[in-house]
Amino acid sequence: PLVLQVFVENAINHGVNFEKQVEITLYIAIEKYKEKDYLYICISDTGEGFTEEILHKIANNGSIEYNGRRHVGIQNTLKRLHIVYGNKAEVRFFNMTEHCGAVVELRIPAQKTENAGGRESASVSRTDTDSQERQFGL
Repeated sequence: PLVLQVFVENAINHGVNFEKQVEITLYIAIEKYKEKDYLYICISDTGEGFTEEILHKIANNGSIEYNGRRHVGIQNTLKRLHIVYGNKAEVRFFNMTEHCGAVVELRIPAQKTENAGGRESASVSRTDTDSQERQFGL
């Protein structure tokens, strides 16, 4: 859940513009990817999108600085995902079109389970050898 907070907060802080209406969308599903179950999370907005400079810095683990401040939310979140899931988690940053609509896609390994009430949920494992799991009800 805290992974989502950073990206949704960024969509609000950097995507919302009072001159035009901006929509922010959060989509979560379990999908088959590379023959395994993954939790797919997509956060998108219809704001200005990522600049090429920001996309380049994210891709190269560079320092993101603007308006006189260093912004560390994305890098810290990517580091946490790598610590928890290793190379099994994937994150993509891109724009819907040039200068319009930032999109962040996450894929995290998951296992479908059924809880006592018969509702389907996803167990998201930290690693194959780690017995700790996090539950996300769908």
